[in-house]
Amino acid sequence: MIITEKFIKDGHIQPNMPINDYVAAYEKGSQENDTLQLKLLQASVALELKLVNETTRRVDKNKLKDEAVQTTCAKAFYDILKSYAVERAGSTTTDEDVKNDLAFGTFGINLEDVTQYLAGKKERFEEGEFRLRHLPSNTAFGYFQRRNTDQKPKAKLKLEDAEEVVRYTSTVGKVDHKKLSIDDMAGLLGEFMREKTITETFLADKDYHIKPAAPPAAGTGRSSATAPN
Repeated sequence: MIITEKFIKDGHIQPNMPINDYVAAYEKGSQENDTLQLKLLQASVALELKLVNETTRRVDKNKLKDEAVQTTCAKAFYDILKSYAVERAGSTTTDEDVKNDLAFGTFGINLEDVTQYLAGKKERFEEGEFRLRHLPSNTAFGYFQRRNTDQKPKAKLKLEDAEEVVRYTSTVGKVDHKKLSIDDMAGLLGEFMREKTITETFLADKDYHIKPAAPPAAGTGRSSATAPN
């Protein structure tokens, strides 16, 4: 049942049930994405620990010229992903194929993705570039991240929620709810969740934006003085 009545609590508008479902799904997706990012960071640390020179105790990327080291590093990285995926699934499996499937189902990354990247970069490997740019752009990881905070929450919305979305995002008079699609509603809510406000800059190029009235031209609405004879 859709509840349209609004309540005020601590000065904030409280969402109705569909919007509340969206907010809950968005927050859950954000937490999941943060956790996946943390696991990738932990995996990157495990990888780079394999590059520490035993004599100097410093990270030596030249070791990545060795194919065997590339394999060892890729395995260290992927083992972290597998461990989390198995734990997340509540599984006790010892089957490596099943673990690999769980890891891919959670991160959208295969062991081969890591191995091939290291083989191509060798000593030119940069952890930040690999984790923050390569994996999101060249594996399903980026899609999985977007799915968690876009597609899953968006599935909670219906076209009849448009007016409620406008009220919840405090865009009454700025957004024409009759022109909102499901994607538009998700975009508004997502922006509001991230920034806690909807700016004119965000709305400027949107078809549903109600443009502010133009200021009157100079002199408009003023009576002109009559010159004395």
